[in-house]
Order: sequence, then structure tokens, then C-alpha cells
Amino acid sequence: MNKCKSFVFFMQNFYGGGAEKVIVNLANELFRLGHPITIVVNDNNGPYFHDVANGIGIVELKKKRLIFGVLKLYQLLAKIQPDYFLSTLDMPNVINGIIALMNSFTGKLNCKFIAREANTISSYSWLDNSGLLIKIYARKYLYKKINLVIANSPDTKEEIVKKLSLSAHDVVAIGNPVLKVIDIPAMQDDFCTNTASTEYKLITVGRLERQKNLFFLLDVIKKMSLKYNVTLDIYGVGSLEVELKKYVEKLGLNNIVSFEGFHDDVCKRYSQYDAFILTSLWEGFGNVYVEALSGGIPIITTDSKGGARYIINDSDIGSICPFDVDNIVDSVVFEISKNTKEKREKRFSRAGDFTVDNIAKQYRRVCYGVE
Repeated sequence: MNKCKSFVFFMQNFYGGGAEKVIVNLANELFRLGHPITIVVNDNNGPYFHDVANGIGIVELKKKRLIFGVLKLYQLLAKIQPDYFLSTLDMPNVINGIIALMNSFTGKLNCKFIAREANTISSYSWLDNSGLLIKIYARKYLYKKINLVIANSPDTKEEIVKKLSLSAHDVVAIGNPVLKVIDIPAMQDDFCTNTASTEYKLITVGRLERQKNLFFLLDVIKKMSLKYNVTLDIYGVGSLEVELKKYVEKLGLNNIVSFEGFHDDVCKRYSQYDAFILTSLWEGFGNVYVEALSGGIPIITTDSKGGARYIINDSDIGSICPFDVDNIVDSVVFEISKNTKEKREKRFSRAGDFTVDNIAKQYRRVCYGVE
């Protein structure tokens, strides 16, 4: 009976963010397990649209703004009558709460309302955006109408409970379903450390936006280049690309830093590098941490709110650093020079905690437990 429970997932579109990838991964796995699945979006634009399994229903609201689709979405849910309605990201979660509020008066829906939080609440203060603050206050009220909130890390859960005045009983922390089992390679017998290397090949992955703190990362690379032969490949696109390229030129890093754009197969590329580096101001979870671990390479990251300490829970996996250029440079050199086969095995093992099948089982368990 449980295997037949149905899910409707709700998000903006299929563009290349971590939250969208999470929903597609969850939907595909739950569908594989026999659950009827529908994904509702405002439009089906974005690269992850092509990753959705055949047989999963996709419905477009096609509204100028997502909020204008509330009534159409409510009518759709009344027609489908899913067991669970699960949304992700700010506006879809607000709309989830609005529909839950509407249903408290109409009683037309029998589903459980579940919102997934993909970032720490404190991250919004960096953006100084009044619209986002309004969404926070709206969620503070509307989330009390929702049955369950799923946070993607313990840090995210802690902030949701405190800043949205929710009961800890109504919020659970579940990591992201980042990898398929086949994404994690078996250990190779020919592994060797880079202890005597004269070149440090680094990779970073993420949107080219303020959150990722990439100007600071370029300062780190500049400092490191004064003493070491280092290269950095940046995977991602975003609104700061032009400014970042100008800064690279200003620092004289044109032959050191390369902008690689967006690649949906970036997971396969990590193992080509010596280390993964991330200097974000915050990361709700940080799918890229898990992807890097699946490549077996050490991680060097700033001590930001969110998933860093949750995922990198062992010093053998990587280094968590303060926002200090010299400290990060030293950590890069240390992690690469002290890398071992045993550390690589630990990274593979930790990545395995965030496979799609493991996380989907956790989602299903908590959904079934909602009263």
C-alpha cells in the first residue's frame, strides 16, 4: 500500500541549481520505487528537464510570476489528490503555505504539505533584499500551516527553528540526494600522492554570484601563484562572470584561471584535479562537496554556515578554514601533499552517505511519519 503513495513536487523550473537537481533526483528514485510522481513548474526550461524519468508527469503553470499560479496549482492538486505535496526554494514554499492555508478553509485536499529549505536563513542578510525579507516573514506565519519542513543540513534546521519560530519536532534535517551509486568509483590500486608536485591543479564549482565569494578566491590564487605553480578551473555561470574575468585580468591570472562554464557532467571531472576549493559565504548544503568527495580529492573550504561541517565531518576528508588568504593557501598545500589512499577511501565512503537511494529512503520514511 505504501509504495502507491503519490507525490507532487513543486519548483520554479529545471535550471541548473542544486535545489532543482535534488528534486529531479528524488522524483526519479521515488518513481523507480513505484510511486506516482508529478512535477509542477512554472515552465520546463533548464537542463535538468531532460533528466526527468519517462513516466513522470510534468505540468507547467506558465504564469508571468509564480505567485499568480496559486489558484491553478490548487485546482491541479484537487484533481490529482496526491498524498504529499513537496516544494523547494523561497516562493514555491510560500505558495505551499498559502495553499495549506486555503485548504484549512476548503478541505478539498487530503495531502500532507511539506516544504524543503535549501539554504540557511542568515544567508539572506548578505543579499539585503527587501523582497526576500518579506518572504521570510511570510514563511514565519505560513509554515505553521505546513505539516513538515525538511532542512538540508543541521545548520539550516537550527536557523529555521529559531528564526521562523517553529517547533523542532516539525523540522527534520536530511542531506541532499547528490549521487547515484554508480557515480562513486571503486578504489584504484595505482593511486599515488602528489607530495613532490610542482603544480597544483584546483577546481571550484558553483554559480558566479556573490554567495560564492569568488573575488576572495581569486585573491587566494594570486597569493598562491607567487610561490607555487597553481591553476584554477572555475565551473559555473552567473551574473558576475564579466566582473570576475576583469578581476582575473587585473590580477594577472589569465594563464592561471580558466572559466569553464556550466557542465552537467562535472561530477566526472573532479578526479582530474588535485583538490577542490570553495570560499562561499554560506552553503545551505553544498552538493559540490559531495561531488568532490566522489572524485576522491581533498576539499578546502571556508568555515561558512550550512553544510561544510556537516559533510566534511573528518579532518581526513579536507580542511575547513577561516576567511584568511594565507591559511587557505597553507591548507591547499597541506591537503595535496599529505593526501593518501586511505584518505581517498574515506572520501568515497562519506560521499556514499548522500546517494540518491539512501536519501530517498529517508524522505519516504519522514513523509510516512507525518501526522
